[in-house]
Amino acid sequence: MSGHQPTRRTVSPGQSLGINLRLLREQSGEPGWRVAGAAEMDSTLLSKIENSKRLPTQNQLAALAAFFKVPLADLSALRIAEEMTKRYGNTAEFAAAAAIVQERSGEYRVKVVPVPANNRAQSVNRRGKSK
Repeated sequence: MSGHQPTRRTVSPGQSLGINLRLLREQSGEPGWRVAGAAEMDSTLLSKIENSKRLPTQNQLAALAAFFKVPLADLSALRIAEEMTKRYGNTAEFAAAAAIVQERSGEYRVKVVPVPANNRAQSVNRRGKSK
């Protein structure tokens, strides 16, 4: 990759895997053929991936993560989300199932809520109790 990147690149969960990869490529300033070569694919396949017409293999995804210096887990999560959406559609049932998976994951999330008395925020756990 040419040049040094002063900031750490991240992916946006609100965007598709393809859009994220295209944005990473554009931010890097690298041509498509060079990115494609790093992931052992041709530029036509990279274009299809960036346009959300195809998904990369896990090996290709790992190569892209390494090339762009982003966590493979972030790109893999986007890939899984796209596979699930493609398979189950964007329906209320799918949204409910995704919520169940999130709840069962046991991941602890911190939510910041405003405190009206002093206009400062405090951290609370999932049950709404102050930390």
